[in-house]
Amino acid sequence: MKRIILLAFVSFITTLSSFSQGLNNTSGAVCVNELSVFNYGRHCLNSNTRWTVTGGVFTENNSTSIDNTAITQHTVQWTSGVVPAGGYKITVEEYCPTVTYLTSGTFTGKIPNVEKITSGGFNDPNSLAVPCGSTANVTIYAYVNKAAGNQVQGDFDGTYSIGLPSGWSTISKSYQGISTYDGHDYYVYQIVLQPHATSAGNFSLRNTTSCSGVSQYSDQRYFTISRSAANYSITGGTLVCSTNTYSISDSYISSYSWSTSSNLYVSSGQGTGSPQVTYNLSNPGAGYVQASVSDACGNSNIVQTKNIYVGPPAHSITGPSSICLNNPETYDLTNNNIYEASTISWSSSSGNLSVYSANPIAYVTALATGSYYLNATGINACGSVTYNYLVTATDCGIMSKVSPNPAGNDLNVEFLNVDSAESLPDEIDLLPENSLIPVQVVNVKETYKNNKLGNNPSIQMNVKDIPRGIYYLHIYKQDQKTPVNRTRVILN
Repeated sequence: MKRIILLAFVSFITTLSSFSQGLNNTSGAVCVNELSVFNYGRHCLNSNTRWTVTGGVFTENNSTSIDNTAITQHTVQWTSGVVPAGGYKITVEEYCPTVTYLTSGTFTGKIPNVEKITSGGFNDPNSLAVPCGSTANVTIYAYVNKAAGNQVQGDFDGTYSIGLPSGWSTISKSYQGISTYDGHDYYVYQIVLQPHATSAGNFSLRNTTSCSGVSQYSDQRYFTISRSAANYSITGGTLVCSTNTYSISDSYISSYSWSTSSNLYVSSGQGTGSPQVTYNLSNPGAGYVQASVSDACGNSNIVQTKNIYVGPPAHSITGPSSICLNNPETYDLTNNNIYEASTISWSSSSGNLSVYSANPIAYVTALATGSYYLNATGINACGSVTYNYLVTATDCGIMSKVSPNPAGNDLNVEFLNVDSAESLPDEIDLLPENSLIPVQVVNVKETYKNNKLGNNPSIQMNVKDIPRGIYYLHIYKQDQKTPVNRTRVILN
């Protein structure tokens, strides 16, 4: 009896070890109507299995599943002409006393599967926004998986099914060759489309190559086409003196709504493509005209703005209200631009306030103490406005007169209120506009050490070899770190 039990145990081990556990094949490429035979090696003795198939049927029962079977070999006929999402698939569940084993195999179709459609390279977007109204050609690219077992790719025209947005058409389709991405080979096709002016939708593509005499379809891939707002722009003048007409001209705009800045109003043409805009005779200055439009492609509230200037110039003068004698200062007009003032004229209320105009700024020098008005007149096509600015000149110490200014070869510095050698400045420095390092230094007292001091002593500086530009003349007294006089000098 003991001998018989031992033999049975040995036989059991031998039977299990003769199986190749699991499915005999789990990948590859199959064709519609093709038969595939699968063998399964069980993990435990006398177990039952459940077989299921996607994209085909078992020939013995013409069904997609077989339950509670001890049979380890089954034949599948692949029936789906469209490659299922995730591929053709077979799955076996084996029910052992303490564990369930799950084994599956996935198969591609033998026709190449469309992997993706993009606007260019393999990793480019699978969508494109085409401006509303545009009928310019659109070029996209299809990448078709060249997997092992695939049939050789045939003629594009005869083997692919194309879907287009309404009103679109295909101009050309051409094979571009094989490209490799991430270790996979792909057939690459270029497709040129002729858009409809306003419609959007999906471009779709799938392979419909015949396999075993029956059409077998690959997964369908999509390329999404939307319609963006076109680059609409407002045309019309940049200066409004009374009434101007503005417009947006585009045949695909379906509605208009116009608005303006507070110094303008829409006097006629609201809701059309060409309204009239009128200056309300208050608040001259910056303004705008704005349009909110909708188009025939379904885009709405598309806002376009045109910045303009309204009325005569509106300025104010900026600069110091107090200046030192013979020490030039800079003044400017705020908000100046070509539309506000095409011409700017500077002047003063007295000859004691010298004005050098370098529009839109002015260099002002007081020649005598007192209070004077600096005047600036701005002129444009709508009129002229003069602005006044009160400037007070005081004696800040050593007075000097620099001439000529602008200067060419020589620069003469005359000291106007010096009556003794002790009252002379110690040093004159000539500094570039954007530097603290002087390009020329004159020791004034050393110059006059052996010279007789006359009326209004002066220093002549040779500036012939100094680069042309804007400089500042600093006059220093002994032991003072800041200049007692600072004059702006132009070398030309």
